Amino acid sequence: MTVPELLSSSERNLSFKDLIEIGSVEAARERIIQKEIETVIRKNHSEQVSWLESKLKMTLTKGLDIWPNFIEICERRNLLTHTGGIISEQYLKTCANHGCNVDKVVICETIAINGKYYHDAVGVILEFGMKLVQVIWRKLLSEDIQQANMQLNGFSYRLITRRRYKLAAKMLNFGLHEMKKHGTEATRKMMVVNYANAEKLGGNIGLSRKILDREDWSASTDNYRICVAAVKDEIEDVVSLMPRVVEANAMDIASFREWPVFETVRSDPRFVETSERVFGEKLLAEREGTENPDSGAGTEVDEEQTETSSSSALTNQTTIH
Repeated sequence: MTVPELLSSSERNLSFKDLIEIGSVEAARERIIQKEIETVIRKNHSEQVSWLESKLKMTLTKGLDIWPNFIEICERRNLLTHTGGIISEQYLKTCANHGCNVDKVVICETIAINGKYYHDAVGVILEFGMKLVQVIWRKLLSEDIQQANMQLNGFSYRLITRRRYKLAAKMLNFGLHEMKKHGTEATRKMMVVNYANAEKLGGNIGLSRKILDREDWSASTDNYRICVAAVKDEIEDVVSLMPRVVEANAMDIASFREWPVFETVRSDPRFVETSERVFGEKLLAEREGTENPDSGAGTEVDEEQTETSSSSALTNQTTIH
């Protein structure tokens, strides 16, 4: 257990008979932990979060705009599991208590799940889960801030490769502006570039430029500068920097084929010609344009291919994706 002192306030009791059978303080501690876990997992999700807040002495839902949506998803899951989807008074009461809009929901009707609801629900669960992990991780293991930031950046990058641009932008904004510590400057800059790119690919081109223009990139290495230029669609800068980053072994052809920062410049003839001249082989874009899943429509994505690309790109943490 990382922080055993969290158990110091536990009101769990063991009988004298239990203590004799257990035989040691360490074994008694494990028994108490097990009892605590069994009790917590029987609670509803709101109670579980409240339990975490009391143990960690911090607020976990303040300012969390998706909290009502999270509660509604959990309650809808309960309906589907226990009532076959028939709306109950308990569903309405719990949702109303947590700020969910249930004005048009009628008791005893059957609730439905369509493609958009499922898509949105996945986004809420991903966002809530990662934010919860990040906040608790940084609270309990402050020395791991850099590792936490790298994981958040990697998570957001994978969202971009899956074209979940709005969620990726939201997570990166959370890491950059809601978290007080950011680890190394290199990781922070990677997050800035990915944030700007997520906004751009999501259609917010003006905001994307503002994000990048708030930073001073003049002293940055070429691998940052080429990514910034690509996000800004400054193709001349991209092609002039390409031979230098390749010569420095900062990027290979897979970087230019797969990284989302090159999404909109990848089809430019100047980009293609320079790449083929530098690498001596064809530049074959591996991802074709598909409908933006942020719209809520169903979109097929090759998960295995995406994971391979993500893992490869994340191997060198000095690069930007």
